[in-house]
Amino acid sequence: MTTQATLKALIADDIENAATAAQIARAITDAITFYATKRFYFNETRSSTFVTVAAQSRYTSSDDADIPKFIQLDGMFLVDSSSLIYDLGQPIDPMLMELLLDSGASSSRPNEFSWYEQTFAFHPIPDGVYTIRPVGVIKKD
Repeated sequence: MTTQATLKALIADDIENAATAAQIARAITDAITFYATKRFYFNETRSSTFVTVAAQSRYTSSDDADIPKFIQLDGMFLVDSSSLIYDLGQPIDPMLMELLLDSGASSSRPNEFSWYEQTFAFHPIPDGVYTIRPVGVIKKD
């Protein structure tokens, strides 16, 4: 089943009432919408990565196309230049992150992050290149 037309034909063959093609298409769209934010094995990811830039605290879709696709975040990992992996834990409150970053935050290896408006923010502000690996559920296209 690779296309909606194929799916509509299969459904039309299976049902015993006189549903129209439009009704079937609407039901398919409703099902897709309902399940779009549910967790399944095929929408979990740990392979999405991006790199930080020195003196840049926030990262959006321009840094990694997968960032705005996250619908559930299970964790965040940082890999430094010596290949050590750090667990950044759970996101901190975005308002706290704003206060930290607005108060002249220092630059160093990040040890906490926030997730807000499809943006990841890190504190302390990265002082170099680190590989970031978010883990969680993403919306599939």
